Amino acid sequence: MTLRDLIKSTSYKGVFNSIYKKFYKSKPDEEVAKYALAYSDLYKKLENLNFSGDDSLKIYITEKEEIVLDDEEPSKFIDVCLLCTKSDELFSIDLIGWSKLIDLEVLDTLNLNKYDLLANILWEITFYGFTETEIKKQRKLLEDSINEKPHPISFDNFMKSISSLK
Repeated sequence: MTLRDLIKSTSYKGVFNSIYKKFYKSKPDEEVAKYALAYSDLYKKLENLNFSGDDSLKIYITEKEEIVLDDEEPSKFIDVCLLCTKSDELFSIDLIGWSKLIDLEVLDTLNLNKYDLLANILWEITFYGFTETEIKKQRKLLEDSINEKPHPISFDNFMKSISSLK
């Protein structure tokens, strides 16, 4: 089943109910209403996208444990990522353009129902925003920070900077 198949085989209301229960139940009503509208718009956008992705990629759903301090009990969470079948590697999905995802096969290792499955995917792909423009902007910021050249600072200038903080 692809992401598009999931969208076509579920109702927006059922999917948003799942999103609400898992992520927004404790939020104020006006905030929930804002997100409900944003997810509704996203749902419609995704249905009409043309695919421009790579068939060797799959949307991969699994469960992971949160990294915690030694004395804390780890909690589990659902992880949505990309699986490259050529290299058998997992990658983050949150900064990928939606047209590259829409017709990818979804591999659900947890046997979630369709509504919870799609809710987790939508939650992950909207981490940085509800439009592809917002996603592209965040991806560019990340790429720019990776490509940024470090500016060396002398030890004396470092010490002056620290002393000016006092």
